[in-house]
Amino acid sequence: MISTTPAGSATATTRRRARGSIALLSIARLAWGGTLLVVPGSTLDILGGSSADTPAWQLVARILGLRQAVQGALQLRASLRCSDPRTLLYAGVDGLHLLSDIALAACDRDRRRLAFADAVIAGSSTMIEALSARRDCIHDGARS
Repeated sequence: MISTTPAGSATATTRRRARGSIALLSIARLAWGGTLLVVPGSTLDILGGSSADTPAWQLVARILGLRQAVQGALQLRASLRCSDPRTLLYAGVDGLHLLSDIALAACDRDRRRLAFADAVIAGSSTMIEALSARRDCIHDGARS
């Protein structure tokens, strides 16, 4: 049995915390995406070594940066709302992204640090979004 305080404040507090976590994650994702968009060469040098700093890899980094920035902006917008059904979709996309980072790290020794850095963001996103979506489902189900 779920106990609630007057006006469902326990549910509201849980949702505020989840939205706050997603908002912080969204800002981190926007910063990471912006970094990859603006200075892909320097980022690849630091994380991927000099062999990663080629025009083709810079293009890949910019595309990844654009995806991270767009998803970060969408997540930040969604975190301002009480409940967004796309949160679970975001978790799925990030889960697939995490798997691709793991595969890159396993197959390409030179880009292992770059894949690991991106996997940290994708893994954190997957976990926070999945937990947030689960909380929304539990609380929405408790009210109906």
